[in-house]
Parts: sequence; C-alpha cells; structure tokens
Amino acid sequence: MSSLSPRDAPSDERHTPGPWPVVGRTGGTIRSSDGGWIANVNWRNRKANARLIAAAPDLLGALKALNLAFFGIPFKAKPEELPALVAASEMARAAIAKAEGR
Repeated sequence: MSSLSPRDAPSDERHTPGPWPVVGRTGGTIRSSDGGWIANVNWRNRKANARLIAAAPDLLGALKALNLAFFGIPFKAKPEELPALVAASEMARAAIAKAEGR
C-alpha cells in the first residue's frame, strides 16, 4: 500500500483544513481539527449528513490525487502497473467509506 495521503495532492485550498471530526451526543456537529466550528446539522438524517460534510476534505484530496494520477499515465496502462493510480483509488475509496460511515 502506498504512503500517499489526501494532503499529498496539490491544493490551493481556502477552506479550513481537515480532518473535520463529527462530535457531540447527537452526532450532528462538525468541528475543525483545532476545535473550531464547521457546521451543525439539525435535520432528518443528521448523522449521515454530518459524516458526508466531515468527509469533504478527504474527498477533495482523494479526487485531486486521482485526477493527478489519471492524467499522468498512458491511456492503455494497467492499474497494477501504476502505483500512483492505485494509491489514489484507495484514497478515494477510503474517503467514500468515511462519508458513508463505514
């Protein structure tokens, strides 16, 4: 497995850096890694929506890495021959799993 992380993808981000943990008794509050407030979700499906919001930095980083890896490879290359593409795909899967609460 590669040592790439979502933070390895190039970024000109202006948003609060992740991770954004979901906290609180109701599972609807999202904080920044330094404890600042990101969002409070108070409607139906609050826990699932909070997880999706909290996964946003990871999703963005994974998709940027996947995009970078995809455009840096030959069209006919096989995934097992391309460690960067495989690593980016693993990052995307992990971010999707986080958003879905798995």
